[in-house]
Amino acid sequence: MISEKRTACRTCIFRWKNFDNLNDEELELVEQNRTETNFKAGEIIFKQGSPTTSAIFISKGFGKIY
Repeated sequence: MISEKRTACRTCIFRWKNFDNLNDEELELVEQNRTETNFKAGEIIFKQGSPTTSAIFISKGFGKIY
């Protein structure tokens, strides 16, 4: 797993349409607290039954649900 900050939310081609409802201050807060992560094939993103505090957006590839 590799994590790093990349493209700004304002200009991202994968931008979530709900971000259009945020004002500039709220969108800046999202940008300051987000990371992009690349997973290898077969790597676990979330364990079943575990709570999560994050939103996940898959912009490329596939995710398997068990």
